[in-house]
Amino acid sequence: MESRAGRAPLCGISQRPDAPGYIEYIFVDDRGTDGAIDVIRGVFANDPRAVFIENSVNIGPGPSRNAGMDAAGGEYLSFVDPDDYVAPDFFELLYGRALSEGGNRFFC
Repeated sequence: MESRAGRAPLCGISQRPDAPGYIEYIFVDDRGTDGAIDVIRGVFANDPRAVFIENSVNIGPGPSRNAGMDAAGGEYLSFVDPDDYVAPDFFELLYGRALSEGGNRFFC
């Protein structure tokens, strides 16, 4: 299995620390063995916008995403996996588009 730990920060570090406070980061630890969650915990250790959910066992992506949705307090959701890269202004742009177009689903 390919380790994603080296790439895990791309989904988190790429987000600017000065990103708007309305952005909430929810990370679900599905008990993967690649160490990605440890890297992300280190990056977001002092960020009050970060919420960490720990599954007791690996339950797979669907139930893990459901757990993340249950913990979310926002109006919109975006899913990012450890091996994904999102541009530093990705969430801001997506949120702006949602506000300006009034839609409830956006894909990129």
